[in-house]
Amino acid sequence: MVERITLMQQYAVNEQRRRGRTDRQIEKIVGLPHGILSRRFIVVDDRDPLPRRGPSASPRTLHRYTLF
Repeated sequence: MVERITLMQQYAVNEQRRRGRTDRQIEKIVGLPHGILSRRFIVVDDRDPLPRRGPSASPRTLHRYTLF
């Protein structure tokens, strides 16, 4: 199974990597499970989607996934 992290967690991971932290340190700081950054994971866009307007409006919300 591929693990999922939120978009805000990915931003925090990128910031910590810029500071020169190791993956294990980042996992502790951001609160991720042990070893998740050494495996494949999906970034889930957790922001509220913009509401659609007009006749094509749908009650379903779509999430964008990015595979790293």
